[in-house]
Parts: sequence; C-alpha cells; structure tokens
Amino acid sequence: MKCLFVLDDITISVHKQRDRESPGGISPIPESMTMGQALELGVIVIVHTLSGLSEIIQQNVEVIFVFGLPGQDPRLVCNMLRVNPEQAEKLRVLRPGEFVALNPLIWPKTVYATFLPPNIPGICTEEMRRSAVEEFLRNVKTSAPAPLSAFRSNLPDETQDEVAATDSQMRKLPPRCIELMVHVAASLPAPVTKIYARMALSSTAGRRIIKRLQELGLARIHCFPTGKRGGQISLIELTEPAWELLREKGFAKPKPKTGGDWEHEVAAQLIEAEGKKLGYKVSFEVELGGVRVDVQWLDTKTGQRKLFNIGISRPAYEVESIEKLLKLPASNDSNLTLVARDSTFAKKVNSIIKATDPKGDVFKHIEIKLLTDFLK
Repeated sequence: MKCLFVLDDITISVHKQRDRESPGGISPIPESMTMGQALELGVIVIVHTLSGLSEIIQQNVEVIFVFGLPGQDPRLVCNMLRVNPEQAEKLRVLRPGEFVALNPLIWPKTVYATFLPPNIPGICTEEMRRSAVEEFLRNVKTSAPAPLSAFRSNLPDETQDEVAATDSQMRKLPPRCIELMVHVAASLPAPVTKIYARMALSSTAGRRIIKRLQELGLARIHCFPTGKRGGQISLIELTEPAWELLREKGFAKPKPKTGGDWEHEVAAQLIEAEGKKLGYKVSFEVELGGVRVDVQWLDTKTGQRKLFNIGISRPAYEVESIEKLLKLPASNDSNLTLVARDSTFAKKVNSIIKATDPKGDVFKHIEIKLLTDFLK
C-alpha cells in the first residue's frame, strides 16, 4: 500500500528557518519526506516560495509544478527547474491558466503548459455546503486516542528509565534556567542578548542555559535577519512544557491577540506596546470593508488611525492585502504599515510591488518596517 500526503499552504512549516531551529538541522516534515521514500510514502507540498523552501526538500524533490515565481532568485529558479536566465524571467509573469512542469521520469526538460479554468456551473449556497459537510461527517468513524502510558508500558525498562529521568530533569532544572524562563515569560519579547544582560550573564553562560532548555524541549530560538550591521536578532520562544512548569510558579501563558503563529503574536505584542506607549487605543484583527487588518492604532481625540499588517510567511499574500486596503475609503485617512518578519521578507515585498506598480504609487501610501524595529 502506498500513502500520499497533500500538505496545502504549508509554506511556513517547510521554511529553511525551521531546519535551522531544529536539532540536527532538519525539521520534522523534511525528515519525514526523505525517510518515507523507503516506505513508499509520497508527499505533495504546496508552497508560495522556492527560495524559502527547506534546502533538504529542494535537494530531494522530484516533480515540480510552478504557477508563478514573482520575486524569486533567478539563479535558484535556473538550478531547480533546469532553465536558462531568459526562461526564468518568463516564469515571473505567468498568467492564470499557465504553468510549467518538471517531471524527469516523463521528460528530462521543463515544459510549458496551459489549462482551462474549471467549469463551475453556479454558486455553492450555505445550505449546499452544510449538506455536503453533514454527509461527509456521517461517514467518519472516530475513536478516542490511546493514553501516553499505553505506549510507555511497551518500552524496554531502560527506555522507561530514560523517560522518567527526562521528566525528573525538567522538574529539577537549575535555578538559572528557571530564572531565564521567568524573564522571558514576564516581559515583552526581547533579544537574547538583552535577556543575558538582565541576568548579568556572559554570552557563553547564556548560550549554555539556552542549549539546556532546547535539549529538554522547553525553548526554541527564532532568528530575524535585519539587513544591517550586526547581523540577525534572536528571540526565545517558550514551548508548552515550559509554560506548564511556569504555571506551577504562578505564570499564565498570555492569551493570543491574533490568529497567527508565535512570530505573528510577537509582532502583535510589540506593535501593541509601542502604540500604548504613544497614547493610542490598540485593537487587533479589525475588519475594514471585508479586509482584515492585524493591528489598529486609534487616536481617540482626532479619530486618526494607523493600520498595521504583519507579514511572516507569504509576501505575495501581503501585497494582495495592501492593494485591497488601498482601494478602501478608510485608507484615505489612515496610515498603513507592513511589519515584515525580516529584511529578506521586506525585499520580496518590495520586488513584487515594483513589478506590479512601476510608477511607485503604492509606496506613496505605505511604509514597510521590520519586526525588529519595534524591539526596545
């Protein structure tokens, strides 16, 4: 039996940054894809960027379908799709219904093709949607998951001892490890170097503590390139087991402000803190004419608004959101800022906007900042 997994819109989970943050330099999805080949497990990964894709996946993927590559590195496109620079340039402007495919098992070269738009006879009403969902759910059979103890009881005795030892290690962390976790939990996100300074730690001692927390699965490090002298800035994420330990000490995990991942939440927290410092009323996930804005600053005296969208994983999607917002009447009396994850993300957004707006009208109405610009 062969198993096929389709991972739709999985860009952020197969980003090369995830490999850098994972033990051994490979995150779970790329590892499963490479190890699963011997078990006849197939994976289709649907992403929005080639340059951000895990290098391990880039080196092992066999068949590639491309429906457009705006803002991608031409050299990477040439290498992965086996095309020349002129052909790579044409891939940047593929229109709906056009695509290119590389399948060495059928043909050794990349081919260009077109497809007809799907013939959708009508609009799916809410009643039709509910009917289809109910019919599907009637055929779904589920069962309660087995408790973790059911798996542990079958392990060899020495493995049982390792599990118990790990639990014991987590409960008996050195005081400095607990102190660092408390510093992270009790304050706004801050660079690891500032956390070290607050604790009067040297860089070597601080790295040793972080390494210990990572080994126990209590912390992750996220790196954000700034494009400036000094390189990148690193922030600490506390995992769920870390928060469980901290809850015993009276620290509760903050409620999410948006529906995004950890990095999205960090940006929202930093934007909120800056807005409140300047005297604005701060709101999250505000709907304006059918378009969602991640963060809004409101001057309650003048009614002036400052709007912020947070860009983490999909530059093309953020550009599309900006274009929609600029078409709304609400944008006429508001300032719009895109807070990009890092300098690489900001450059991609810039290149996409320049390609679609050569006159530069969009840049007259928006500002692009980096998440690290809000770190104090």
